[in-house]
Amino acid sequence: MWGVGYFDWTQYTTFARVMKRAGYVTAAAGKWQINDFRIEPQAMKKQGFDDWCMWTGFEAGNPPSGKRYYDPYLNTPSGSKSYKGKFGPDVCADFLIRFMNHNKDKPMLLYYPMILTHFPAVAPPGEPDARGSQDRYSAMVRYTDKIVGRLVKAIDVAGIRDRTIVIFTTDNGSPSGLTGVRNGVKVRGAKGKTTEPGLCEPFIVNCPGRVPQGETNALTAFVDLLPTFAELAGVELGDAIEVDGKSIAGVLLGRD
Repeated sequence: MWGVGYFDWTQYTTFARVMKRAGYVTAAAGKWQINDFRIEPQAMKKQGFDDWCMWTGFEAGNPPSGKRYYDPYLNTPSGSKSYKGKFGPDVCADFLIRFMNHNKDKPMLLYYPMILTHFPAVAPPGEPDARGSQDRYSAMVRYTDKIVGRLVKAIDVAGIRDRTIVIFTTDNGSPSGLTGVRNGVKVRGAKGKTTEPGLCEPFIVNCPGRVPQGETNALTAFVDLLPTFAELAGVELGDAIEVDGKSIAGVLLGRD
């Protein structure tokens, strides 16, 4: 497979496995490019997820697997297949909403490493006339916003908004071929670089009544998420799990 590593569940843990210790049901949708499902079809379950709907990443010798947007090739507990006539991000969002509705009376962890927004640039549903990388990228960002809106509305409809913490973030800046505008200043993407546009990301946390409004200058990184989730769920990590990060639960809840 292209761009795929191997995440060994016998050597490392995940936040999903930690949350299951607290009685959470867990689901994942989107991208998972660190295990080959042809070699280990139950990789997601071994990583701690009860259910999943994942793009496998391109599989060598299997051209349909390269599709993540239109006619996406996705893996679920039933196996991998192409979803003809579907848009991958919609299939993933539909899956998460079904899981949410089915488990709304239980503590839940939903992990959504969204297929959007990422090259190859495509014209998403509703904007078929988007042309060129910049226009299509902008259209894909708008579709990302639409999907986030769907998920938040589903949380509202399920009646669990005031006890669901939503975290929206990303893993890197845009590639250098794209230029955005921040505070009226043009900013060129710097994915893979240690300059500010490569490292500084949106990190939006929302839960009405529990997460206070406003901004913080607290410095955080992805390594802090596992211990943060553990503290929020009341899980003692102990000495069995080596943790590099530090919980920021106090910051999220306004205590610190």
